[in-house]
Amino acid sequence: MSRAFKAILQARVIKERKEAEEQEALRKKYGIKSDKKVEVKKEHIVTSLCKVLGAILRKFFIVLLILLAWNGLVALIQPDSRAMLQYVYADVFHQLEMLFPAIAEFIKN
Repeated sequence: MSRAFKAILQARVIKERKEAEEQEALRKKYGIKSDKKVEVKKEHIVTSLCKVLGAILRKFFIVLLILLAWNGLVALIQPDSRAMLQYVYADVFHQLEMLFPAIAEFIKN
């Protein structure tokens, strides 16, 4: 029983020494002088690209939401602008129907 216990302890000591050597190699490679544990995280290009595109789309939709809210407030305040906005929105929807006829058929049904 004691031999198995020593083997387990020996394996743990070997593993800890190996990790310490790896940490020291990483500190030398990246020029880190602290004794804290060093982790190198590598991301794929696809992951970082998705994060960047997500951030750009999020900002775009926030700006779009603010603009639509502003249009709504203006339409509530001034009745003349409400009529113009209804005309503009109808024209936009008509152009979208011409651009995407399959979607227009889906919306109509």
